[in-house]
Amino acid sequence: MPAGVHEAFVNVGGAQIRLLKGGSGAPLLVLHGTEGSLGWRRYAQALAEHFTVYLPSHPGFDGSQRPVWLQSTFDLACFYTWFQETQGLEGSRVIGFALGGWLAAEMAATTRHAFSKMLLVDAAGIKPQAGEITDLFILSPAQIRDLTFYDASQVPEYDQLYGHDPSPAEREQAVQNREMAVRLTWKPYMHDPRLPHLLARVTAPTRIVWGRQDKIIPVECGTLYQQAIPGADLVVLEQWVVYLSPADKYHRLIRRLSRGQKGLDERALMASQRPSPPPVTPSQSAVRTPVACPGHLPLPLPTTVACSYPRWLGPWRYTEQQHLTQGPDMIGQPRGHGRRTRPP
Repeated sequence: MPAGVHEAFVNVGGAQIRLLKGGSGAPLLVLHGTEGSLGWRRYAQALAEHFTVYLPSHPGFDGSQRPVWLQSTFDLACFYTWFQETQGLEGSRVIGFALGGWLAAEMAATTRHAFSKMLLVDAAGIKPQAGEITDLFILSPAQIRDLTFYDASQVPEYDQLYGHDPSPAEREQAVQNREMAVRLTWKPYMHDPRLPHLLARVTAPTRIVWGRQDKIIPVECGTLYQQAIPGADLVVLEQWVVYLSPADKYHRLIRRLSRGQKGLDERALMASQRPSPPPVTPSQSAVRTPVACPGHLPLPLPTTVACSYPRWLGPWRYTEQQHLTQGPDMIGQPRGHGRRTRPP
């Protein structure tokens, strides 16, 4: 554990919750996904240079106790408003990844003063209209990792996390994390049908970040979040966005976005990931030639879209190349109904 980072178990409503805390500055709550917190990783250390980072493990994950009444993501949102009260985090900034993004959205929709700013990264919680969210609970951990990382070779912590055989204790903890994830997200799977309607209540400035190559939660869900949250903006990157990948440039991006900044570094990053269109000959100049994006059906040539951002991000506008249509962003994985039972 780096110097200045502390691990403790804090009491919330009679449950002992594991909390990692480090850094200095304004408080920033980080909410993890279905895999657990994975400890204090490089992204957390990068954020700690500018914020006091609070990284709790959800009840039922990583040794945190689960109250007997906590059975759903909505229950988890209620629990975290209690956590905020005990830690003095009401009105803080928040970053939520996948399940954590869903959790942050539920909290903001039901408790308008919960957050001052939100950053949702590949958030679950909304059901796509055209595709499906990949059913993680019929896949092995190795299969999930293959879907999670766009390019594992760019993740400096990949070998540290996955390059060894897990110990019996690590296996047991992974099983418990997976069981808790099933409990929270099983039915309906990975979404709350009420959430798109409730998100109209959100007043916190919100930015949504998605990877166009996301093979678990399709980028369509990012668009639906943007449409549901008043004033929200959406940043779509060509490569898969997770908080472990790929190294420092994503740490800088997440740090800048969480501070409400958009500068040359981020524009250069987004431009570096944009696929280059094929050469166009004079005879093709009037034809919209498809661009082949890795892992997707061909897309039309990019169209320039002017995007305006909320006032808290600064009084400016920028023009970004974005594809207006998209192919499937996930594998055709069957849901596997009837082959599992919800844990007791």
